[in-house]
Amino acid sequence: MVEYLLNLKVSGEKEISNKISAIEDQIDDFTNVFYRIADDFRRTEKKKFDAEGAYDGAKKWKPLNKEYAKRKAMKKPKAKILEYSGALKQSLINKGDTNHILKVEPKELSMGTKKKVDGWGLGRIHHYGTKRIPARPIIEITKQTAERWSDLLLRGIRQTLTMGAEKYKQYVPKGRRR
Repeated sequence: MVEYLLNLKVSGEKEISNKISAIEDQIDDFTNVFYRIADDFRRTEKKKFDAEGAYDGAKKWKPLNKEYAKRKAMKKPKAKILEYSGALKQSLINKGDTNHILKVEPKELSMGTKKKVDGWGLGRIHHYGTKRIPARPIIEITKQTAERWSDLLLRGIRQTLTMGAEKYKQYVPKGRRR
């Protein structure tokens, strides 16, 4: 069961949606582009954890409460916020991690983490917060992120329309082909 899932959807004016639908009718497989977006997602998440949230236009995560910060400093003096064991970060940035979510279909991309602690989705807990834990958004599609992903998508669409879908599919990296 997926605990934290990112679904990128385009919303906006009807004209834009109609144009995207027209392009989708011509291109039946966005797999190559989705793998590039997934690579960017992992790089972005690594930088976000390294900067304790303050990356790509996102705000820095809220600090730890003083009591917990003291306990954590004694056990893990160099660990940053949300990196006590490093498992949550690894589940987002390491595509080989058993808790890493990457689902690529011809017209669907899902990325995230299914890391759990005591049956609770760790990503969800930290992303939304609880009564005792402040929200520290792990996955945010900032303006900068959206622009990068849009550029990747537009380049992929341009290449596909120029080269033809069958030739473009050949560029899917080895190990990623279905």
